[in-house]
Amino acid sequence: MSKVTARTAPTPPPSPAARLLYGAVWRVAHKPDRIDSPVTAALQKIAKTAKSQIAPRWAVFPVQGHDLVVVGYLSARTPQAMEQPWAIEPGAPLAAEQRVTPYALWPGATVGRQHDDRTDADCVEPFTTALSATPAWQGLGATPFDGPTLPGGQALDHPSAPRFLLSADEGHGADVVLGMSFWRDGNVYEAGRVDTWRRPVGDDVVRVVGVRVARVDRDHPLVLAPERQGAAASALHNAVVAETRAVLDSPRPFAWYFIADPAP
Repeated sequence: MSKVTARTAPTPPPSPAARLLYGAVWRVAHKPDRIDSPVTAALQKIAKTAKSQIAPRWAVFPVQGHDLVVVGYLSARTPQAMEQPWAIEPGAPLAAEQRVTPYALWPGATVGRQHDDRTDADCVEPFTTALSATPAWQGLGATPFDGPTLPGGQALDHPSAPRFLLSADEGHGADVVLGMSFWRDGNVYEAGRVDTWRRPVGDDVVRVVGVRVARVDRDHPLVLAPERQGAAASALHNAVVAETRAVLDSPRPFAWYFIADPAP
């Protein structure tokens, strides 16, 4: 699932959705009801003025069931909707919505003049500082998040620092999976940590066989996004490959996927 064969600019995401965000967590006295809000409009105006190439992806994201928001930008989401049917790899079925999407920790694009080295990931703090001077932000009654854990009990060091986070919009669940994808229906494999995810794509089915690395849902609406680089991530990759190929001996390459729960 590494290539896109047909793609246009994304439409507003279907709701509910699970999202991969980069940003900082804030506690608020008055939480916005939805992502599309006056405070998000103010943040996007700041991003646009700074010449962010992805200003529409910036938002103040409410956290389901908690008096928290994430100020940052959208790195990925699932399900993924497009204006035109698309496929993730050559020969795969075209569909207007995909519930299996690539999992990518994206630093954003260049912000400012072309020779600037700053990306969107460098702009969470300066954009939030500018946002704090707006009436829309001041109406939230926001204070930096200082809790030792995220909702659901996950330990958190340096709680106010920007980071990659998984968010469950309206409690919609999704899994981060490391495994092999097959763009056809077939056998379901389950053994130890190895599992199979099947999701419809148009009139066809995509299967991913591998291991769940993280999950976000109603009970855990905000969790740390798993890292894809470093010694720990490399050890995890090697372990998952060995476990999965012991169950299904296939030469298919391994990749990271963000898989939405089945449609209700």
